[in-house]
Amino acid sequence: MTGWNGWAALKGELSGGAPVVGRNADGRLEVFAEAPGTTGPELAHIWQDPASATGWSGWGSLGTPPAQFLGSPAVGSNADGRLEAFARVGLMSTGGLWHIWQTAPNNGWSTWDNLGGGIGAHFVRLIANADGRLEVFALSTVGHLEHIAQTAPSSGWGAWDDLGTPGGVSLFAAAVGSNADGRLEAFVLGSDGALWHIWQTAAGATWSAWASLGAPAGVNLAQPSVGLNADGRLEVFAIGNFATLWHMWQTAPNNGWSGWSSLGTPPGAAFLGQPIVARNADGRLEVFATETNGSLWHLWQTAPGAGWSGWDNLGGEPTNDIGVGQNADGRLEIFAEARAATGPHPLWHRWQVAPSGAWSVSEDWEQTLVGDPAQLLFTPAGGAILVRTQSGLFRSNDTGLTWTSVNLPAGPGRVAVDPTNPAIIYGGGTGALFKTTNGGATWSSILALPGDQVLGLAVSPADHNLIYAATGVANNSFDFRRSQDGGATWTTLEGPLGTNLCIWAVLILAPHPTDGQRVMRTSGCYAGRNVPFGDSLNQSVNRGATWAPLFHPTPLFPSRLAGGHGNQPARFYMAAYFGAPPGGGKVFRSDDDGVTWNQVLNFATGPAVSGLAYDPTQPDQVYAGLTTGSVQASHDGGTTWADLGSGGLGGVADLAVSLDGTYLLAATDLGVWRIAR
Repeated sequence: MTGWNGWAALKGELSGGAPVVGRNADGRLEVFAEAPGTTGPELAHIWQDPASATGWSGWGSLGTPPAQFLGSPAVGSNADGRLEAFARVGLMSTGGLWHIWQTAPNNGWSTWDNLGGGIGAHFVRLIANADGRLEVFALSTVGHLEHIAQTAPSSGWGAWDDLGTPGGVSLFAAAVGSNADGRLEAFVLGSDGALWHIWQTAAGATWSAWASLGAPAGVNLAQPSVGLNADGRLEVFAIGNFATLWHMWQTAPNNGWSGWSSLGTPPGAAFLGQPIVARNADGRLEVFATETNGSLWHLWQTAPGAGWSGWDNLGGEPTNDIGVGQNADGRLEIFAEARAATGPHPLWHRWQVAPSGAWSVSEDWEQTLVGDPAQLLFTPAGGAILVRTQSGLFRSNDTGLTWTSVNLPAGPGRVAVDPTNPAIIYGGGTGALFKTTNGGATWSSILALPGDQVLGLAVSPADHNLIYAATGVANNSFDFRRSQDGGATWTTLEGPLGTNLCIWAVLILAPHPTDGQRVMRTSGCYAGRNVPFGDSLNQSVNRGATWAPLFHPTPLFPSRLAGGHGNQPARFYMAAYFGAPPGGGKVFRSDDDGVTWNQVLNFATGPAVSGLAYDPTQPDQVYAGLTTGSVQASHDGGTTWADLGSGGLGGVADLAVSLDGTYLLAATDLGVWRIAR
């Protein structure tokens, strides 16, 4: 995922083609891409949604025409503002053009309709005439340029018309632009190596004869594209000898052409895909090109209609050419499907942060501890971060970027870190509970546990001498103990308790962050008979001496708790899961110190929330880590949720916000990850 640093994920399960972008009548961008449907390839789409936490909808399907091998999508906007999408359908050698359209601006779609044609090469070029009529261009199976146009703006289609070829030259790889006076002009590479063009003799009228624009000496051209300068002059771009960008331009609006000029090659690039041309809000052209098996590069005019910058790398790992759209405020936005060795491809995007300005940087997850399943995170005072993994205990002093091993006692088990001092650590080991006061350099036994294990362990943030320990054997016995002097002496508050064909587990053991008298717990001896009932979150207000139910989300089992301090000390979040198939779980929120709870996130089946964290300085910012390997974030207290970065993290076991608030960390089956907040 490192190749996508700076990009934001839109997910999706796509086929690895090139996305295309349209803009709705109300200014919202909508992206269309090929996807592997349940019965064959289909056209998927996603659109900007201001009501969503991410600003985007989920993915939807427009289905597919009644044929296979759908490809080469294109999208345009009718004169009345309705989007219309087109796709080539058919085998490699022969295909037809199908289309589907919005039944009203911004909303609703028709069924697919067949416009016919004998389309050969796998591309479709779409543009609007000066009077608003859409017109589509494609190459025929015999290398001719053909086109079809609406008979009136936003309505009806005529028949296909053959624009032929220049003499005996076969054509391939076309681009179409619109002159300043509204006349369409098509540019097509010929089998003779030259770029040929043909144009309307008047806006929306008949077409000229073919004329050659030649080619740079000794250069094989491919992949033409065309843009319109701020002063109305067309400019054509093509890739030469696989990796160099060449261009030529009209010397005056509507007429006359320069010679060919090179814009160079991105550093280290051997192969480039089609150049994609966009115009900034200030009129400067910008060209994007994907390096085959590499990243996305771009360069731009330094002033409208003037010279060009050098190449700049926008990163990413696109599988094919990109899509570009312009937001209602003029900001360019780019979309790319990710490469994938097998299976579907997700979609990523970046955007200008201001019209004609710099590009967004959306942080994604960065893996900093690899291959060691991580179980529990600690963020004690001072800024250090500690993580208990399957193999040991590790400490980071740079917000989770690098890690050093912390020595553990023999037969290490569950650990707890003093919230006020990272050098003080408690850990279960062979036959005892141990304590270190020097960051693991030496350990001493503070509680003999012959034959027992530590099943739960916590240190009070309000009183760091107050320690709770659940001990025993999971399938045999359970004791609950307390020390009020840093482990020097212990009191058994419960037990020994036996079993009845069940397993003892401590799901939550959470001393209150600021009140040393309060502690919350979910624990029990669980078996299948408990599944229909779940369990409750219990609270003690006398340091564990007695307990009372605080909240029972039947039939769920509370498993994670966060809250109780910061700007809203009465705010708590709690995650709970269903203990049998089909799985699922919920997140609840309390704003009155646990008296009442409201559901804010629900998975009826499938994933459970196995990690939970929030920012006490901004308590509406809450994060839920899922057993399926992704993290969801809410910035409005759980009203709306969205995926944070991409998935694939491994099942999440714990989440924590660094004390300085700069990073969210995730302990997962695959190790430790972090993402900038």
